[in-house]
Amino acid sequence: MVDLSVEFLGVKFKNPIVTAAGTITWSLNNLKRCIEAGVSAVIPKSVILDPNRWERPARQSLFFFDKYNRRQLFTHCSMWFHSPDEQAKLIDEIKPLAQREGVVVMGNILCEASVEGFDEKGIISCAKQLEAAGADMLELPVVCPTTGAESGLNARDRFEKDVQATKFVLSTLKGKLGIPHYVKWGYNSSPAEFLEILQTIETEVNAAHFLPLLPATVVDIETARPVGPVPLLYGHYNAGIGCYFTALAAKSSKLQIMSSGGFWTWRDIVESLMCGASLTGVHCAVVYQGYKRFTQMLNGLTDFMERKGYKKMDDLRGLAVPHIDNAQEIREWLKKRQVPAEAAEILVDDRKCNGCGMCAMCNAEAVTMKDDIARIDLNLCMRCGACATICPRDAISVSFLVSS
Repeated sequence: MVDLSVEFLGVKFKNPIVTAAGTITWSLNNLKRCIEAGVSAVIPKSVILDPNRWERPARQSLFFFDKYNRRQLFTHCSMWFHSPDEQAKLIDEIKPLAQREGVVVMGNILCEASVEGFDEKGIISCAKQLEAAGADMLELPVVCPTTGAESGLNARDRFEKDVQATKFVLSTLKGKLGIPHYVKWGYNSSPAEFLEILQTIETEVNAAHFLPLLPATVVDIETARPVGPVPLLYGHYNAGIGCYFTALAAKSSKLQIMSSGGFWTWRDIVESLMCGASLTGVHCAVVYQGYKRFTQMLNGLTDFMERKGYKKMDDLRGLAVPHIDNAQEIREWLKKRQVPAEAAEILVDDRKCNGCGMCAMCNAEAVTMKDDIARIDLNLCMRCGACATICPRDAISVSFLVSS
């Protein structure tokens, strides 16, 4: 029996999978469905202090790109926000069910990245209101891609204002609450800038939620216009980016880390945990595939841990971190593969090969199918290894006969 529980900022979570704030946590019914699916924490859609943003006109705000050759990617524009009263009411109403199911309830206040006109009293008042309503913890998103794009600032100036806002927000709430709080930072920066914000965050709090927000776009080739106005994509492709920056944070700071962005299967969850995350936030996959995705992820995580003999989360958290961007291991990896062609042999396991033919697309024309089994001509083979990595059944392997 594996123990999936995690401690984050002194609060116990029954497993490492939490909701990320968004449409899947917009209403009371949404929150109930998340809890029923097995999450350890729910984070309602963000509060915003500007009352002009509380109005919710009917408009399309979510854009999936499956029709444009970008399966499982989506973006959003001008998402609606809760008022402080609305989120406080949601927290109060969901709290009894959450307590019965051992689920953590978080408050969420979007602190827009501008120090000018920052409502210091407003954020303190809102945070205390959400705490009084029953929030166990408070998440403070600082970087909003939509408001950032509207600012008209260049990337570096926006980053510097985001850093200033982060300092301001965290120092404003320091010592003001009886519940823990942490910052949610959406990074669209270089690793060097990411290290800079790590230092800023670490001086104020002990944990952070990191989300990749790198600029990207999808163009409708029939109209030569972007599909959706915000140059930002969420979805599965973000998972690898998130893993790298999570590992960078784990290696370079003492922060406890929540990571989100692109988690589509239980494997993505395991990768993030191995890269140093304590908690993982999921949203896009549930928008795309429904609330059952939470349950599937939890079942997959449990089965994996049982198969590998991991008893608790500490057994796998951070295992990959020392090996990521490791210069010595990169050199050794390259050295092992810099051998004469005759020293690298490509082997086919006839018992595993099902004749799918994917490997027969070989650029060197070294692979042919004979009786529905792959056959490799080593005289033509370049030893590039593409066939071994593309084979869906691991029927092809590369064997190095001698060391360099």
